[in-house]
Amino acid sequence: MLNPLKPKYWDMYFNMAYAAQAASQARREQVGCVIVTRTGLILPGYNGQPAGHHTNCCENTPIVEANGVQRLKTDSTVIHAEDNALRKAILAGVNLEGAHLFSTVSPCPGCCGLIVETPMEAVHYCRHHDDLSGLQQLTDKGIEIHPR
Repeated sequence: MLNPLKPKYWDMYFNMAYAAQAASQARREQVGCVIVTRTGLILPGYNGQPAGHHTNCCENTPIVEANGVQRLKTDSTVIHAEDNALRKAILAGVNLEGAHLFSTVSPCPGCCGLIVETPMEAVHYCRHHDDLSGLQQLTDKGIEIHPR
């Protein structure tokens, strides 16, 4: 039987996550991911606003940081890439037992909290998010972490 989660396929899944990332309208941080099930079903996700939102852009709130630099902050309404893909799986009734998530950026603490509620087996990522504290949740749950 074909095993779609063999390491020889991981580069292909990362390429798919980067393709999903390209669909994001974010200006500051575009993120893409794919969830791959044990049967080979692939569920893509990218960060963006919910359907019907007044804008597709993720950063709409100007802030001034402590060092005086002004930037646009990510809106609280943004759906993260991992959340986007997980919602698709849940809505479709997809079995995530043993699934792997491949992301262009490590999941934030909030997304890690969502992932630990699933029977997912592993999370793979390319770059570190600025807050890695959520990764401990994954480790505590027994979910493998594979930085690239």
